[in-house]
Amino acid sequence: MQGGDPIQRWFVDLSTAKGTAARAPSPQTATQQARFEWSLEVLHYFLGSDWLIREIDDKGRDGYLLLDGAAGADTAYMATERTARAYYLAQDLLAVQRIDNFSDLLTELWSRQLRDAAAEVRALAQLVKTGSDVVFHPSNESTAKSHDASFVLDGHRVAVEVKAKADETPSRNAANSVADSLKKARRQLPAKGPSMVFLQLPSSWAGDEEVLYGVRSSIQRSLHRTRRLNAVVLMLDRRMPLLGGGLRSTRATITVVNPTAHTPMRTWPSQRPAQ
Repeated sequence: MQGGDPIQRWFVDLSTAKGTAARAPSPQTATQQARFEWSLEVLHYFLGSDWLIREIDDKGRDGYLLLDGAAGADTAYMATERTARAYYLAQDLLAVQRIDNFSDLLTELWSRQLRDAAAEVRALAQLVKTGSDVVFHPSNESTAKSHDASFVLDGHRVAVEVKAKADETPSRNAANSVADSLKKARRQLPAKGPSMVFLQLPSSWAGDEEVLYGVRSSIQRSLHRTRRLNAVVLMLDRRMPLLGGGLRSTRATITVVNPTAHTPMRTWPSQRPAQ
């Protein structure tokens, strides 16, 4: 479906996917398990055994990959969420493995909260698909102001900052929370030249049409107050129930463009196809 409101398209896509899922006789648990095992092999290849063991055993971590669940306490949602998070992270790492400073990105996957680092990897994968000459910028403790990445689009070097909202962030505070994230992101971006912000939203927000419209309105108000920022890209995830149990994963991006940006560029694709 082309044209029209990207938020409406997202919910049309979800409705279509739900209809397809409802015709499935049962969840494909064998396929899900095979996908999960493949994902762990990829993560092991890039990050090693110690990293995986830490994600399972270290209670000081954020548990993003959900690898440390108690035996017998698993649910269909948890199993699907665990598979999706590992699978998408593995896919995205494969997509970005040839960017500049990839080894520094792997270091950050070791040192940072995994939710934030995974959002960076996802954003970088989108940059690889849409632009060229993608560069990851590792954190610099001596420089308070530093953005996460840059890439070339329409002949311009574009600075990129990535933020991720925690799953537990209440949707009733979505508009204010997003405005605060954008304010923090702008502080990390250079004063001159085109720039973008990628924002990972909680899955509960992505499934609420009213919340998404409120988030977009909040972003539009923020963009109205600046000409430095070219666009904000929302990264969305959903888990949808299958008939007979289990869930299906899908994700997409929606872009909010600043029409008064200092450096006009080709519009970033408004919505990536659900995966």
